Amino acid sequence: MIQLAFEPAFDPFHAAFRLLRQVEFRGGVAVDVRRAKILDVYMVEPVRCLEIRLSGVAKRSAKYASVHQPATYGQRPSTPVLFGRMSPMQDAAIQTLVLQGILDGDAYGQGLLLRGDTPLPENLTVRLSEVNSTQATLMTFLGPVLDEVPLDGPNGLKARTGLGEFRYDIV
Repeated sequence: MIQLAFEPAFDPFHAAFRLLRQVEFRGGVAVDVRRAKILDVYMVEPVRCLEIRLSGVAKRSAKYASVHQPATYGQRPSTPVLFGRMSPMQDAAIQTLVLQGILDGDAYGQGLLLRGDTPLPENLTVRLSEVNSTQATLMTFLGPVLDEVPLDGPNGLKARTGLGEFRYDIV
């Protein structure tokens, strides 16, 4: 018996689309590669937004973002395990986008994701816009809300999500 299984978290093409969603949503503002990779986990499974250690308005915003969770099949790995398994696909997607000129190579050399000079096909631009507007509460949470949280340090995004080593950060 042959069985096909599709898991968006482990598909480099899907990772490229999700990373482009983040870049396009920010409208010309660069995003740290490490931040983008962490946020990508929450784009794949928005219900995990509820696991982020937040308070007040940000916690309420996470609740609204989590409603975009697609149906999942089977038992899911923990968030840190999922993050680790997604990393090679994210790296492949980022490197491909940089090589194609869709993401800026100089910015990537500085650890940032920024749109490059290569224009996107019209249908891809439309699709990115449609999905971002359909999931506006998720994108707002992952963009403006979590951008208020620094990446590094004991109260940074890496510490609050548990998806990065923060103890040796220079803050």
